Amino acid sequence: MLSLTRLITASPAARLFVALGAVAITLTGCQQATPPPLTEADLRSVFAMKVLGHVPKGPALDRLFSSDSGMCVDLHGGGAAFAEFRVLLDDWDKLKLDLGFAVDRSEWQSSDEQQKPLEPVLAHRLNRAEDRAILKVARAAERDIVPPSRKPWPKRCEMRSWFGAPAYESRFAFIESGYSCGDLCGAGEILALEYRDGRWRLIAKKASWMA
Repeated sequence: MLSLTRLITASPAARLFVALGAVAITLTGCQQATPPPLTEADLRSVFAMKVLGHVPKGPALDRLFSSDSGMCVDLHGGGAAFAEFRVLLDDWDKLKLDLGFAVDRSEWQSSDEQQKPLEPVLAHRLNRAEDRAILKVARAAERDIVPPSRKPWPKRCEMRSWFGAPAYESRFAFIESGYSCGDLCGAGEILALEYRDGRWRLIAKKASWMA
């Protein structure tokens, strides 16, 4: 009777099977771990980067979230969430997103003050990740019977800024960010974050609505 080692050595089909198995094991081991969700500290840093272009330290960062000046900040769903206005996608739109054809595409810009268009390769990666994130949100909305409640703002808030709930896709996260200063005053944008070197980084943004 042939030993298992001699059988594998003698059979081309067996050798191919072993080789494919080794490749599969290697690829599985090389897969990147799922990034952790955004923490409160992450959200505060991202908001500071969005508003100031840098993250101040200590009391200076705390003052940014003080409502004494009439500006109120809610980093946990005080306004529209990511893809909130796209959750009612029809089957054709979902198929297009599955195939990589965006339903609506606007240009990503760098997150710095220059706001330059992104490099095509990074823009393509963001677009595909955004499409998959929108599909997740849309399909989750189909299962939700009761829409999420919106927290009321205190009356003292003359300016209201918020982050919607993050939507995650691979190593990216997307946040709908907005502000309102009256019935016909306000704007929103989508923030794109990437998990790099052990932390979440704001890498791009694009306009989503304007009052």
